[in-house]
Amino acid sequence: PAVTTADQLAELRRVQAETGRRCAVYFSERLESRATERAGRLVADGAVGAVVQVVGFGPHRLGIDDRPPWFFEPAHNGGILNDLASHQIEQILHFTGHDDGDLRDVEVVAPMVANRAHPDHPGLEDYGEVHLRTPTAAGTVRVDWFTPAGLPTWGDVRLFVVGTEGTIEVRKNCDLGGRDGGDHLLLVDGRGVRHFDCRQDPLPFADRLFADLRDGTETLMAQAHTLAVCELALRAQTEAVRAGHLATGAGHG
Repeated sequence: PAVTTADQLAELRRVQAETGRRCAVYFSERLESRATERAGRLVADGAVGAVVQVVGFGPHRLGIDDRPPWFFEPAHNGGILNDLASHQIEQILHFTGHDDGDLRDVEVVAPMVANRAHPDHPGLEDYGEVHLRTPTAAGTVRVDWFTPAGLPTWGDVRLFVVGTEGTIEVRKNCDLGGRDGGDHLLLVDGRGVRHFDCRQDPLPFADRLFADLRDGTETLMAQAHTLAVCELALRAQTEAVRAGHLATGAGHG
């Protein structure tokens, strides 16, 4: 998200602590998603009870011919879990009540990365997965560079929140069920199944960020939370089992 090595994160923490300046990361898969903002409000209001699991899928279109050389160099791209999965990790922490940056009860479980279909670019990881576990909830992440050419957006990004009294599904960029556009939310609870079109919902990201910078508050995202996401993403990437090529021939783009 903001760093690609543990040394960089340590330096970022040091400088931030010394200067008191704000380090903000634009975790767009939550902050730029109206439906995810609505999901956050619903969860906070108790719409699904206590959260027991969060699942995030983050497929992306590769566009391999348009990528610069550094994109395929592990030392510069940081790996698929540190890059793409940072968004899902951020959401898992948020929806399971870990916005304070305290990671003492958060476990990284079974991280894995792979190059499944791009043998000509051995530094590319085109698939990754990781699980997070806390004493009260669990999180699952799947990210990849396999968005098909026929999809009218860069990725069919999904979020699932399972609670003790209901479930939420967010279809962020598109709805394969046939509804137009993105920002669709499905809520299932004791009352039945409801669909929310969130395309006209407000996006408070910019207003909250500017207010926090002006007032010295943390209404958008705690500084400790931002750095904790970086730490977990790096930990997942570092601990990941690396699988080899399972396909040969022309790569996917």
